[in-house]
Amino acid sequence: MNISNFFYNNYIINNHPIMDYPCRIRNKYLSGLGSVLFIVSEGNSLMNLLFTRWSYSINKENNQKYFVDNIKAIKKVFTICFYRFKFFYIVDQFIFDCFYL
Repeated sequence: MNISNFFYNNYIINNHPIMDYPCRIRNKYLSGLGSVLFIVSEGNSLMNLLFTRWSYSINKENNQKYFVDNIKAIKKVFTICFYRFKFFYIVDQFIFDCFYL
C-alpha cells in the first residue's frame, strides 16, 4: 500500500467540533493549524500530505495553501476564541489538534 493512499483513507474526520462553525472560522482555524505544523515539521512533505488530507475532510476544499510559515495565522486562531463564548473550548481543541497531527 502506498503511503499517500494510507493517509488518504485513514485521516478522514467525520465529526470534528470545528465543523459546526462558519466557513470563515474554519479557514482561520485550519490556517493557524497548518502554520504550526509547518513550523514544527520544517515543511516536511509527509506532514503536508497529512495536513492536506485531514483538513480536506473538514473544509471540503484544497487547504494546501495553509501549510506555510505564517505566525499571524497562528495569532488569528486566538481571535476566534470569543465566538459564541467558547474561548477555552476552541483553544483546547486547537492545542489538541497540534499535538495529534
